Amino acid sequence: MPDSSTKPPVRRFSTEEGEYLVQDEVFLRNDGSTDKTVTTALTFRDFLTGRTVPLRLRRIPEQRAAVTVSAEERKLDSVFMREALLLAREAFDGSEVPVGAVVVKDGKIISRGRNRVMELPDPTAHAEVLAIRDAARVLHTMRLTGCTLYTTLEPCYMCAGALVHSRVDRIVFGAADPRTGSCGSVFTIAGSPLVNHRFRDITGGVMAEECGRILQEFFESRRHGRPG
Repeated sequence: MPDSSTKPPVRRFSTEEGEYLVQDEVFLRNDGSTDKTVTTALTFRDFLTGRTVPLRLRRIPEQRAAVTVSAEERKLDSVFMREALLLAREAFDGSEVPVGAVVVKDGKIISRGRNRVMELPDPTAHAEVLAIRDAARVLHTMRLTGCTLYTTLEPCYMCAGALVHSRVDRIVFGAADPRTGSCGSVFTIAGSPLVNHRFRDITGGVMAEECGRILQEFFESRRHGRPG
C-alpha cells in the first residue's frame, strides 16, 4: 500500500510535444522496503500553443533498478548520461530535437549519436539508431552484447525495436516520454516478454530533470520564434 506518511512529490518532465506535471507514489512491501514507484500524469502543457490541459489519471510504471547492475556500474550512469547530454546540446544547436545517445562497452564509450533527422534528412536518424549503427561498425558485429545504451529521452518504438534487434545488454534513459516511450511509459517493447531478447536492466530517470530541461528549452524557443 502507499506510504501515507509523506505527500507524493510532484515533478515535471518534458517530451518533444510538451511538459507533463506528474506525481510519484512509492509503494512499499510489507517489511517496509521499497517495492515500486508509480507515476501519475496530472497535466500537460503543449510547447507549441502554450496551453495546459488536465489529464485523466494515467498510471506510468517507472523502471526499477535490477539486482544484476553493480554499484560501480550505477555510479557511472550519470557520467555517461552527461556525455549524452552534450550530444543533445549539439542537436539543439543544429535545430534538431535535442536528444543524444552513447553506447558503452567495458566502461568506455564506443559510439555516439544525436538526432539528425532534419540534417540528413532521414526519418530514422534518431540518436539511438545512429549510436547503434556506429557501435556495430566499431565492433564489426550486428550483436551489441555486453553494451549499454545511454539516451537522454526514453526510446520510441522504432528505437526500442532497434535495441531489441541489436541485443544491447542494458538501456539507461533520462526523461520519460509519455507519448511514444517504449520502455514502459506508453509501450513496453523493450522489456516485453513477447520479444526474443531479455535486457539485463532497463533504468529510467537518470538525470531526468536535466534531460527534460533541454527539451523544454528547445520547444519554448521554437514557440517564441527564437533560433533552435
